[in-house]
Amino acid sequence: MENQGMMGPLSKEPGAQHSELVNAMSEKKHNDKTDAGWIAGRIETLLSHYFQPDNPVEVFESAMDDWISVLEKYPEEIIEHACRFWVRNFQSKRPTPAAISSICQTHRDNQNRRKSSSVPARGERSHLTFDEMESLQRCLEIDRKWLSTKRDRFDEVVFVYPELARHAVQFMRYWGEPLPPDIPQELIDGL
Repeated sequence: MENQGMMGPLSKEPGAQHSELVNAMSEKKHNDKTDAGWIAGRIETLLSHYFQPDNPVEVFESAMDDWISVLEKYPEEIIEHACRFWVRNFQSKRPTPAAISSICQTHRDNQNRRKSSSVPARGERSHLTFDEMESLQRCLEIDRKWLSTKRDRFDEVVFVYPELARHAVQFMRYWGEPLPPDIPQELIDGL
């Protein structure tokens, strides 16, 4: 049967074959896993950025079945993330099912690790990246300088900018930083 693969007869019009295949794939169920039609459409879009050999429809169908069988265990958002990651980072290399699956698995593992790890304790910095740690240090330094004004100036600052003063004190307390010693406790308690 000419132009008839696993999904049934397909049009001989150029370009229509792929669309018909994607529509046919969406009717094919894969055991309550990610919709085969969605995967086929997303992978067709991904592959459109790269050279597409003029293979017979049967080869395209078989290749798409390979993509689906490898990726169906992942939710759509993880597959989407992997495809976008590939396009951003590997513009000159055509993806394979194994490469995209590897990115999906890494992303899912990272999501699971984040979900299973407990919420860091107040002031816990071990989970921060280098850039986050640098930003934290800059913010703490600004708060230290801002709060380290002389007592008479601090009264004025608290009166004019009470929300800023409250935020600076709460921020430093959250991160376990000592408050400047020249600030009277009654002013801090009043925030």
